[in-house]
Amino acid sequence: MRHGTGAVLAALTIAVSGPARADKTNECTAAAEAAQTLRNAGKLVQAQAQLLTCMKTCPRLVQTDCGQWLHDVEMRIASVVVRATDARGADVLNVRVTMDGAVLVNRLDGLAAPVDPGVHRFVFERDGSVTVTQDVTIREGEKARTISVTLPDPPTPKREQPVREPRRLFPTSSLVLGALGAVGLGTFAVYHLSAKSDLDAMRSECAPRCPADGVDTLDQKILVSNIALGVGATALASAVLVFVFEGGWRSSTAPTAAKAKAPFVVSF
Repeated sequence: MRHGTGAVLAALTIAVSGPARADKTNECTAAAEAAQTLRNAGKLVQAQAQLLTCMKTCPRLVQTDCGQWLHDVEMRIASVVVRATDARGADVLNVRVTMDGAVLVNRLDGLAAPVDPGVHRFVFERDGSVTVTQDVTIREGEKARTISVTLPDPPTPKREQPVREPRRLFPTSSLVLGALGAVGLGTFAVYHLSAKSDLDAMRSECAPRCPADGVDTLDQKILVSNIALGVGATALASAVLVFVFEGGWRSSTAPTAAKAKAPFVVSF
């Protein structure tokens, strides 16, 4: 082809005249020389592109030679059809394929892609799946060679199980307040019954002139019973509120993340 390129340059010298076409001549010459270099290096796909430029930019006298070289290159160029299937044999389309580190296709469409003959490394990549590599020897002039791989299915994402909090029927603060309320009501009952007994006895024995110390004792018992009743009732009411607002009725299947309420605080 080097001899042919020299003939092209000679033809250009004859066919082209004047500076008006100097740029086009330079483009034609560069394309022809580049095509020769690429063809000799076995880079037929790039040589084809340069010869197409030669066909477009060179004079008709030269185009005949460029056409013959182009036909020779196209006969020697190989092509491949890349294919990927899943474990069930179904076609997978969303696959990116590189050849020798350069992108060949970004998505599988079943069309043949031109490649240079020789040994090539094809890498099939799919999001979420294992990358598959295949080394293949492509012969000169081999057309539509199928390069097929099987891609494993992407792993099924594990569903995170929500952390579940045991159902708390009786929060600690509610238990404490409930116990305090029970003690208060118990104290009220004891002192109330004692005061009622003393009052009944005084009515039947000394009323209306009962000793002062007996009356003071009765008043103290009544006071203590009233205080115990107030404390007991307040503590029990507070225990109920804490039980409700601190999640005493929360279902045992409710995720911990669902709890977003602030704790209820009872102060005296």
